Parts: sequence; C-alpha cells; structure tokens
Amino acid sequence: MEAKEKQSTQMSGGLARTLFWTFLLLALGPLSVVSYISYQNATESLRHETTEALRAAMEYKRDLIKKYFNELDIGINLQAELSSNINMMARLNLAFKKSSLSLPEFITTTDWEIINTEDGNSLRAYQSAHAYQDVFLVDMSGRILYSGSEQHVGENVLTEKYGLQKLTGAYQAALDTGRSALSDYGFPGTDARKISLFLARSLENDETGEKVGVLVFELPYNQLDSYMQAHFGLGESGETYLVGTDFLIRSSLRFLDKATILQTKVETVLLHNWLEEHERWHRLHGQHQESHTPAPRSTKETIYSNYQGLPVLGMYSSLDFLKKWGVHWVLVAEVNEKEAFASASALKYIVMSLLVSTAGIVLLLSWIITVRLVSPLRQLTRWSGQVADGDLSILDISAPRNEIGQLNRSFRQTVMSLQQTAEENKRYNWLQTGQLELDDQLRGDQSLNELAKRITNYLATYIGAQIGACIFRIKRSCSCRPVMPTPSERSFQDGLLLVKGLLGRLLWKKRPLSLPLCLMIISRFVQV
Repeated sequence: MEAKEKQSTQMSGGLARTLFWTFLLLALGPLSVVSYISYQNATESLRHETTEALRAAMEYKRDLIKKYFNELDIGINLQAELSSNINMMARLNLAFKKSSLSLPEFITTTDWEIINTEDGNSLRAYQSAHAYQDVFLVDMSGRILYSGSEQHVGENVLTEKYGLQKLTGAYQAALDTGRSALSDYGFPGTDARKISLFLARSLENDETGEKVGVLVFELPYNQLDSYMQAHFGLGESGETYLVGTDFLIRSSLRFLDKATILQTKVETVLLHNWLEEHERWHRLHGQHQESHTPAPRSTKETIYSNYQGLPVLGMYSSLDFLKKWGVHWVLVAEVNEKEAFASASALKYIVMSLLVSTAGIVLLLSWIITVRLVSPLRQLTRWSGQVADGDLSILDISAPRNEIGQLNRSFRQTVMSLQQTAEENKRYNWLQTGQLELDDQLRGDQSLNELAKRITNYLATYIGAQIGACIFRIKRSCSCRPVMPTPSERSFQDGLLLVKGLLGRLLWKKRPLSLPLCLMIISRFVQV
C-alpha cells in the first residue's frame, strides 16, 4: 500500500512538474525571446540616435570651423590685394630706405607717424571689426614696419632671439608659396597667457608682380575656442575639442582649466587610431601624388577612456581643409557612456521589470492552474490505489467542472457499482457457506433430538441469533415458540423450519426485535 502511494505521489508530482514547467516555458519562452529582440533593436536604435546626435554636433562645429577659416582666407586675400595696403607697405619700405636710420629710430620719425596714421587706420578698423589680436606689415627682410596695436613694431621676425616663432613660420611660408599661410597655435614671446594663430599673405606690386612684404593677422584663440565651448546638443557630459598630432589640445576642455591649451596632452585610443590613419595616408599620398584617396575624415563611434579616465562614447573628424596650410588638427566629440546610453539603460530597466512582473504573474497562474488540474488527479490516483487494495469507501473529491470532474463522477459510480457487487457477493457467499456447513451437520445417523440440537446450535452460532430470533413451527399443533437457551428434552418429530420473512431479514441483519406472540405471522418459509 505504501509503495503504491509513493508511486502515485511520484506520478502526480511528475505530472505537476511537467505541467508547471510546460506552462511556464510556453508563456515565458516566447515572451523572453520577443523582449530580448525588442530590447536589442530599441537599444541599437537609441545608440544610433545618440551617435547621430553626437556626430551632428561634431559636424556642425566642423562646419563652423571650416567657415571660420574660409572667411579668414578670403579676408586676408582681399586685404592683401587692396592697393591701399600694398601702397602702404611700399611707402613704409621707401621711407625706411630713405631715412637711412635703424628700425627702432625709424618708427619714431614723423614720416612713419604720418604713414601709420593716414594709411594704417583702415587696417586698424578691419582689425577692430573682426576682433583680431593684431595686424602686421612685415618687409622682405622680416622687419615689422606696422602693427595695429603698435606692439612688436621695430622687431625682426627672422632673428634668433625673436619669440614669435609661429609668426616666422607663417611669414616664410607666405613668401615661399605666394599664397596664404597659417601657423599652428603658439605663445607670443614668453607670454603663456596669450595664445595666437598667425595667418600671413604676401603683398605684391600690381604692376610688376614683385613681392613688397607680407600681411599678417594675429588671431586670438578665443574666437575658435568659442565654437568648442558651445555645448548645445552635447548634454551634461559631452564636449568637443581640438587636438594636434602632438596630442596637445588646441582648444579648452570643458572640465579642465582653459590655460591647458598647448600644455595638456590627450592620448586616447581614439586619437592614436586617428594619428595612425593620418600618417598612413600621408605616407601613401607622398609616394603616390596622383592618388585621389581622401584623407581620413571621421571614424565610427568608439567607447574608450577619455583624458579623465572615464568611459565615453567618442568619435573624431579630421580637419582636412587645413592641410593646405600644413596644419594637422582633429576635432574630437565625446560624451559620457552612462549619459549616452541612459535611455537604453532606462529601457533595459523597464523591460526587465516588465519581464520579471510578467514572469511572476505567469508563475502564479501556472501554479494555480497546475494545482487545480493535478490536485483532483492526485486524489483520484490515491482513491484508485485504495480501490485496488479492496477499500471501496467513497471519497469526497472537489473537482472542476470539466473532463476531470466527469472522470471523478464516473469513478464514483464505478466504486458504487463495485460496492453493490461486493455486497451481493458477500451475501451470496454467506448463504452458500451456511448451507454447506449445515449439510455437514446433517450427515450421519442421528436421532431427531440430536439432529435438532445440532442444527439449532449451529444456526444460532452462525447467524449470531438471540432469544426469540429463531422461530420453530410444529405442524401438528400449529404453534410457534422461540428457541430457549436452556436444554430441552422435547423432540421435534415433524422437522425444523427456517423463517425467511420479516424475521428472516432480522436474522440476516442480526438485529433483535421484540414482537408479541399474537402478532407473529409467518408468511413464507422454507423447509430444511
């Protein structure tokens, strides 16, 4: 019995586990797959949007920088071709030559003052209108004959002691090429607080085409830096900055002091990749001048550690329009990784919350459904084991109104039928056994008294009869009397009758019944 109960429990437990995990997998499997695919697509979409927003901000600033230098180039070319500026340079050269004075002495003469005042005001107005640091006119020997701010006048840019090395480079490049020349950022002299660019253009005589000097614009860094400090579209942690091939920054950093220009190095993986691509292109371009391969301009977004050691999403755009001046800068745009993917992280949290909530609901519903299905089946299985062991008792099982409920009702009817059949078999077996044993009592030669005694004793024992339970009828007297437990010498010559009417049923059910003798009616009997 215990083994069968254990087997039944194992079967029910196995069915419960099977149903539970089937429901759970059917519900959560597709949901998990769909949620994962949706999350990946949404994350990729958000990443693409963030990347495109960062790229758009970078390209916008690149266009501003390009426009700024194009306007500078156009402006200096126009000023270099103005006859007033060319004539001013020629007058200064002629006046200096006629004076036979040293340069420091010449700039104190009346002639220099007249030229400086009459012809120099237009350049000062241009300088003021464009907020340039200074404007210079330099002769063919490197002498500064004019300065809009009147600083550095009388100095020579070609001397070894001269501090404006970047101006010297732009000056020589302008004379060599005959076109505009741009220097990199530099410090004028030893003043680290002033950071300037120098844009130079040679001045040529309109009639002879002879070079008479060089026009130089000193450009403050804050004009270009103002574009980098505009953080529109970059969020709380985004920034853009300029870097040269020496990894020194060419613009202020948003999260560091502005005085770090040309002092702070930014060596990130992104910039090393840019420099490798940049140098590879220049080597290829130097070997194959006819190559039309464009310079590396931008790259795919990359996650790396920035100058603060923080993970950022960044990209670069090479300022290839500066290569005609020999200036190699790159524009970098980056934003903190957490901010860049904040929307994706929020989406991940929402998806995970929904998935966990749905899983909890599905888990609860699966458990409820499993219990409603398996619990009646477990009880029916236990009941069937009891029936198999011969226990035909009826169990009250609460089953749902479905096929399981129908199975419960059918099994109940089956057990009731088995009970009825078992009762009938028991009754039949009792009668058959009694008759066989009674036959054994009748065998042999016996006197009537002995035979009646043996029959009476056997019947009283077999049916558990009590006083008054067995009724005998003597045909001659037609009288009825109960069997007494005391010995009797009286003989029954006419046989023994077994009552099968009301008293017979009482004998079968073994229940005592007291009736007045006058009411005893024997309606049916069988002679033995």
